[in-house]
Amino acid sequence: MNIILRLGLLILLGLAIKPTAQAQILKNVFGKNKLNKEKEHVGRWNYKEDKNDPDLITSKGRYKNGKQVKKWKYFYPNGQLYLVEKYDSKKDFRILNATYYHRNGQIAHTGKAVQENTKDRIHYYWIGDWKYYNPDGSLRKTVVYENGWPIKAIYPDGHEEAETAERYQSGPQLKSL
Repeated sequence: MNIILRLGLLILLGLAIKPTAQAQILKNVFGKNKLNKEKEHVGRWNYKEDKNDPDLITSKGRYKNGKQVKKWKYFYPNGQLYLVEKYDSKKDFRILNATYYHRNGQIAHTGKAVQENTKDRIHYYWIGDWKYYNPDGSLRKTVVYENGWPIKAIYPDGHEEAETAERYQSGPQLKSL
């Protein structure tokens, strides 16, 4: 209903004002980076966080009542795709699919994550099987996560190794991103 009222207002205003003013009204009504009455993010948002290049979009996606929904994209400083997150729930406990990319455009790693929203904090952690790929696209390993902690790594030849957070965090795979 709200959209119908907005469209009606736009049509009425469109008959009475100049084309340049019409464009500004459209931008204000249907533009990006809006807040609702509760000061929550809503609609399409573009983030531009690079002080040296203020027009560079670092991430973009949609919000509904302050929560990220649908597909979110994050970018390297050169504008190339770095991460895609796909949210499948609007609740406070949400599972999402995440895909990270190497600088050459190949998938770096992919898997599921959980985002828990409470009034005190947002907790984001990985779950299940995450597949890690070399820059040439070949599978490097699969890491199994439980509540954000790596448990074991399974390599393409079938051998398994125990994983620890310390080993994982200091590994070359994070430095290569």
